[in-house]
Amino acid sequence: MRSNTFKDTLVLCFLVLSLALISACDSEPTYTIEQHLVRAKDFRYQGDLRSAVIELKNALRKGASNGPARFMLGEVYLDVENGAAAEKEIELALENGMSSVETRVMLGQSWLLQGKFQDVLTDFPDDGLVGKNVAFRQLRGDALRGLKKFDEAVVEYKRALEVNP
Repeated sequence: MRSNTFKDTLVLCFLVLSLALISACDSEPTYTIEQHLVRAKDFRYQGDLRSAVIELKNALRKGASNGPARFMLGEVYLDVENGAAAEKEIELALENGMSSVETRVMLGQSWLLQGKFQDVLTDFPDDGLVGKNVAFRQLRGDALRGLKKFDEAVVEYKRALEVNP
């Protein structure tokens, strides 16, 4: 009888120890969305873009509609020249309140990376708003150059220089 109690105690101790070890292995730090964003910025600054993407995806797992996280993920995808992924994230950032000139410029850059030159010209028409923005003019010039309309591209680049000499 005594040996059964001893065996039972050993098995119970083994189970408790196993559960403790398993839970210890699973205890990775819990960060807030903001902390993930700060960590992502730090990794990006250090040039560790893979870790930045991981942090941003962790942030988005906690809040899929987080505009700043989508914006930053779009930036990182532009850094690695992944135009399609950048476009997706930038569009989601726009849908989630990150509507700014900078966001629109990033969207245009994602299109350029994908060879969607006509989309750039359509979305950034030669009007009063584009005329006052150097980045918009440069996007138009790059799109025209991509379409091999070199003379028109030179005109856009000159207009950009007129806006900001």
